[in-house]
Amino acid sequence: MLEAAELAARLGSKAEAVEHLRRLPFPASGPVKKDDPNVDIETYSFLTTTPNPLVATINHERMPVLLTREEEFETWLSGSPDDALGVAHEYEPDQMRIVQGDSTASQLPPATLL
Repeated sequence: MLEAAELAARLGSKAEAVEHLRRLPFPASGPVKKDDPNVDIETYSFLTTTPNPLVATINHERMPVLLTREEEFETWLSGSPDDALGVAHEYEPDQMRIVQGDSTASQLPPATLL
């Protein structure tokens, strides 16, 4: 998982970062684990941002960018790099909830958290 600034730094610019994320899936070739043989696979990536206060309570350093409105999808898919990255922000915590919130919440598989 890469935050937008980190991805842009690795690829050289915001424009290259956005174009990279818009081309999903993209082909990759190489080992899955260190010292494994090379394989050709289709792979995906997703953009993360700083966690909102709710997600931060379950000990995460980041959260995925969530696009929920039609205009956000359009901006992401066809807007300028600056506009596309402008929709990459924390999701509103009042629109989320933790399904199971006890001392083991951070150890739960991701599917058990909303």
